[in-house]
Amino acid sequence: MPRRHIASLLNRWGPVACAALALMAAHCPASAVTFTLVSDGSGHYLNLFWEGCVWSCITHSPPCTQVSSVNGRIPLTITSTIPPGFYPTHMEGGMLDWTGQSGSLQVVALTAVRAASASTPPYNCSGAWAAVDARTTPLVFAITPEVGDPFPLAVDLQVLPKLLGTIEQFTDPGGVATLYLQMQMSVAVDGQQVSRDSLYGEFPVSDGADVTWQPAFPNGASNYAYVPGVTAGSEVTISIWAYTRAYCLDSSSIRASSPYGEGPAIEILVRDANTVAVPEESRPDELRLAARPNPSPGTARILYALPRTSAVRLSVYDVAGHRVATLVDRIQEAGRRELVWNGRNARGEPLGPGVYLMELLTGAERTVGKLVILGR
Repeated sequence: MPRRHIASLLNRWGPVACAALALMAAHCPASAVTFTLVSDGSGHYLNLFWEGCVWSCITHSPPCTQVSSVNGRIPLTITSTIPPGFYPTHMEGGMLDWTGQSGSLQVVALTAVRAASASTPPYNCSGAWAAVDARTTPLVFAITPEVGDPFPLAVDLQVLPKLLGTIEQFTDPGGVATLYLQMQMSVAVDGQQVSRDSLYGEFPVSDGADVTWQPAFPNGASNYAYVPGVTAGSEVTISIWAYTRAYCLDSSSIRASSPYGEGPAIEILVRDANTVAVPEESRPDELRLAARPNPSPGTARILYALPRTSAVRLSVYDVAGHRVATLVDRIQEAGRRELVWNGRNARGEPLGPGVYLMELLTGAERTVGKLVILGR
């Protein structure tokens, strides 16, 4: 819509709209949502395996095993050195866990593997792997109001997936330490996929090298998604496959850790973008709008501040004045807010490189900012 049309509408209907919004705000208390597991809680599995040059969990007692989830959770399975007296091969196992708090959901899958080998047979090779599988029966969460709250008109969701961890691979001359990773996640809202990425690779280190590195999903922050206008009763579906294998030959070792324990972890955070409370003393005194980074490779953090409670519409326009995306369209309380926009239009298509205008409307107030999108 051209700017002169927007200004004309504001001048004509602004006072009426403000009065109506004030009445709505007085009768519509703020609502909070929670995330409730509604899928089969027993359909996810953790598989464990370890091996050596002349022995494995097939020839000795477990931990070769498969652990099923209970209510969507798999507890961390811990195993000490196997077998006793051999050069230490460790395997801690893994877990699948989720936490639902007011306005947020966090799902974590951890595959905890360590391995080490000596320079002389039969202790000069060892390996272990762990895999968490939540693909065939993914985790499905329903978005519901908290007890005592009315159904909100809609919530705006942020989806923030990450691959976390630090890998340590050590070798003496002649040694080889190889790590195999298969990390995959996808998130859908009401059947519409909003984020998906995977890291599949073989990472060998050899001949005296000592390497420490952090794995990450190839798309990085481009996996972050903003989903506006999600209504109560909608469902968030999370699918995960996490596989880690460590294999050591001759004098070498592999160890991985993350904030959640031994081994790399997939962390997926889904939250209501509008639930962050702002203390009274830190509330802004004017309307503000900005984007980071700017220029942006495609995904950007959009920050805005509201001096008072009002109806808010945050839109993105191309230079010709066509609205290409509406990011927020609801009543919001005063305060500072932040959302992650994936640089896609209302049809889910990525926008091309160029200059775009962000417009923040709150009743009769308006501010505009410029966002430059670089080539993908």
